[in-house]
Amino acid sequence: MNQTLKFSFRNLFLSCVCLLLFACGGNPEIISPDGRTRLSFVTGADGCMAYTVERDGKPLILPSALGLVVQERNLAGGFSVREIVKRSVDETWTQPWGENKILRDCHNEMTAVLKNDDGVLLTLRFRAFDDGVAFRYEWEVPDLDSLTVTDELTEFRFAEDGVSWSIPGNFNTYELLYRELPVSAVENANTPFTFRVDGTYGSIHEAALYDFPEMNLYRTDSLAFKAELAPLPDGIKARIPSKFMTAWRTIQVGDKAVDLINSSLILNLNEPSKIADTSWIKPQKYIGVWWGLHLGTHTWTMGPRHGATTENALRHIDFAAANNIQGVLFEGWNEGWENWGKTQHFDYVKPYADFDLDRIAAYAREKNIELWMHNETGGNIPEYEAALETAMQRYAGLGVHAVKTGYAGGFRDGQLHHSQYGVRHYQRVVETAARYGIVIDAHEPIKDTGIRRTWPNMMTREGARGMEWNGDNNSCCIKTTLARQIANWVIIYSPLQMASDLIENYEGHPAFQFFRDFDADCDWSEALQGEPGEYIVVVRRADDSFFLGAGTNDEPRTLTQKLGFLKSGMTYTATIYADAPDSAENPENYRIEKRTVTSADMLEIAMTARGGQAVTFVPVNE
Repeated sequence: MNQTLKFSFRNLFLSCVCLLLFACGGNPEIISPDGRTRLSFVTGADGCMAYTVERDGKPLILPSALGLVVQERNLAGGFSVREIVKRSVDETWTQPWGENKILRDCHNEMTAVLKNDDGVLLTLRFRAFDDGVAFRYEWEVPDLDSLTVTDELTEFRFAEDGVSWSIPGNFNTYELLYRELPVSAVENANTPFTFRVDGTYGSIHEAALYDFPEMNLYRTDSLAFKAELAPLPDGIKARIPSKFMTAWRTIQVGDKAVDLINSSLILNLNEPSKIADTSWIKPQKYIGVWWGLHLGTHTWTMGPRHGATTENALRHIDFAAANNIQGVLFEGWNEGWENWGKTQHFDYVKPYADFDLDRIAAYAREKNIELWMHNETGGNIPEYEAALETAMQRYAGLGVHAVKTGYAGGFRDGQLHHSQYGVRHYQRVVETAARYGIVIDAHEPIKDTGIRRTWPNMMTREGARGMEWNGDNNSCCIKTTLARQIANWVIIYSPLQMASDLIENYEGHPAFQFFRDFDADCDWSEALQGEPGEYIVVVRRADDSFFLGAGTNDEPRTLTQKLGFLKSGMTYTATIYADAPDSAENPENYRIEKRTVTSADMLEIAMTARGGQAVTFVPVNE
């Protein structure tokens, strides 16, 4: 589409939104099951579309544009409503792993079927949950095989200003610092875009992202944001079939900040698992040589300081077996690291000469330890896709059930990590791995949009600004206290939890007992209290034991937490890993305390600046 035509569509749409203010009588609408959130769908005189959202009778999102722009047809206007269908759903479902293994999906749905003068059939599907709203586009364009997407017109127009927390919009990385800004001061942002407006906490995001670029938000005026899609090298946003569904556009809401963490809306918008037998998909704790690589004490390439050697591998497997740890990961095991920064050519099946892969895999099986393989691509996607099937087949033959992928650096040929090209690639890896009984830990991933419900072998993503940013040629300095680092195993959810320091630093360390006791395979979780950027308290249950993690920002803080989450009538031994009185000056100092508690008790959580607290609750009879 030429820029003039695209611009005219945009002007038409802005005019339509203004007209919609006068065309709101008898709007199709849905209300959340608790009656507090209302989503209305409106069409203007020229057939353009918009939606509004109210919370407790007050506007949250003012009339905001809907639509898509493609080169071949008019998908932005001229629509008339042919049918409105409503239904309600209330069901529970289970997943093999997750913050909560049993989830409830309770929502009201409105399906608006529209058609325009070009014969384009559009189904707009809206859902209202107690914890937010969502909508997606389902297109059917006659007489065409494919469509060329040049823009998305979806808007989020806030009714008033508020405060927000987000990272800048970027189509290649999420490893950026979060900002706290007025909504009106944000120029662009990636999602989730978290906000507090007039006492309501909310988050704009997307769910079930397949074969389509990710959505960023770009401000168009003081309180309005428009969807911006990651482009392909030629500027096109996506090439899609003429019959196509987009990802869901979502707005989660809550009365408290922790309501957003406890929300299951994103998962509920994804389809059930496509993997029939999920018994091989298991949460686990693991270790590896990763931190030594960032410190510079180990190298990825073969040599005197090579991290992934046979001797080192056997040593790590023994440590894992002795410390209730299920897996070991080795980066730099395969030939190709000597090409880093050059051709970015890796061999995904051939190990370095000092890494006896068959012997190591056999030893891991003997010790009942999972061996993880690392696949760094360096952004050379064509090479990795060509080798993918062979590599996964080889790993499965070794009894390997976990692969960590990596995409450091730019993709080849000007492709962006988060474009349609990238989304397609990440999904191809997940589905190929599933055929061989392998789970994925993706480094430099596409963001989580809940596809882990449909593909539960997509187990974790290393996408946020991580601990390697603290590694600086042996002069690193972890920015929190030791107690907070322990608490992070609970606070930051992942079914694959790593003890990332050098194993010699864990050997004989009293505080490492928390990780030995910790169970990554939780059954239930709840964020109990917290505020963005300030503090957080999270509890998780695995079988009959509970694990609590708390953390604070630069401000020392003491919180009081009721223990009502414990099972009534039972007594527990609480082992508390807490900041020492001098942890602010000496962050490696800590204290361990044991006490007997019940669900009727209170816990005082005293944290120094950048500190935290971790607690295990084990039934006394165990």
